[in-house]
Amino acid sequence: MRQLSQRERMELALLWALGLLLLYVLVLAPLFAAERMAASAERGALLAQNARIAEHQQLLLRDAHAEEKLRARHAHLMEALPEDVEQGAFMYAMERLAVRSGLVMEGFAPRAAEMVNGTLIQPIELRFRGNYFDVLSFLHAVQEGERCVAFGNFSFEAEGDALQCVLLVKIAARAADGAE
Repeated sequence: MRQLSQRERMELALLWALGLLLLYVLVLAPLFAAERMAASAERGALLAQNARIAEHQQLLLRDAHAEEKLRARHAHLMEALPEDVEQGAFMYAMERLAVRSGLVMEGFAPRAAEMVNGTLIQPIELRFRGNYFDVLSFLHAVQEGERCVAFGNFSFEAEGDALQCVLLVKIAARAADGAE
């Protein structure tokens, strides 16, 4: 094998440099620009949300009747709660929501109920699996449902294209007269 001349080595080095430059300009620079624009858009959305929160906080601080309004709203919500926690009806509704969202419901596990200020809180562990967007759709549907729901602990594990999920959901009801 013959030795490359000085000129051939320079041409080869320039070709490599040109190739790396083209790789950067055609592949890496647009990728970095897209990531920078996405981060900028997310930052803008978060700044807008922060401004709305600050505006709402200032509105509450200026409103002399804010506490009265919150107490009236709390009383209205307490009246809207059912008299007891109907686990069966709730679980049936969750099963329907899961099917509508495209999920596979794998089980329910009710936990011990607790009493908080005259409200009965019933935690129920839900196990389900589905793709990312189906899980988001399901969680949104549960949150927007007619029962008072709070999400507790949760875990997600990826299994191929699906997520295996365990979620603790807390439903509330007014305590029956003799329950306390």
